[in-house]
Amino acid sequence: GSVVDRSVISIRHDEHFVSSAEPVCALAAPGERVFAGQLVGQVCSGKATYRGHCVELNCVHWSLRYDGKYLSLFGKLGFVSPSRLKPVRI
Repeated sequence: GSVVDRSVISIRHDEHFVSSAEPVCALAAPGERVFAGQLVGQVCSGKATYRGHCVELNCVHWSLRYDGKYLSLFGKLGFVSPSRLKPVRI
């Protein structure tokens, strides 16, 4: 699907977990059963109005939700502690 001007692919892993990545153009059809290791999408530019912040490299944003609530994906993968937003004075 899409969010604003970016292509998004979402995968439902079970009745609780959904992971998403953007900007990714799907290679799998909506509702298609996919398997571990299967190529399901590729990084793409999105619509003409899409202006990414990664100038020299393509970057992908990914998320993990449990029953609709966002989780720290890096925390679940064991890389870092759960993400936290901290206020910054400008």
